[in-house]
Amino acid sequence: MMGGPSGGDEVSGDGTLSCPPHCSQSSGTPFFPDWNALSAEEQEAWSESYDWCIEQDWGPDSEYGGAEQLERLTDKQMELGLSE
Repeated sequence: MMGGPSGGDEVSGDGTLSCPPHCSQSSGTPFFPDWNALSAEEQEAWSESYDWCIEQDWGPDSEYGGAEQLERLTDKQMELGLSE
């Protein structure tokens, strides 16, 4: 998925996606991987995950409790092949 609410996904000259503005290009964390170390397919899946996260209602005012929010995030990442 390119584009999306974040508006930061751009295709470079070699056909790969550029890092969305909400990820780190030089270092990874469990939730934000090292973008440059990912394959094009992994970049696309993470970009879709980021866009999905932006669209969600998080925090104490959400209709979902904390455990449900985490479960929804985990389910989405599994759906996209980002976790086991």
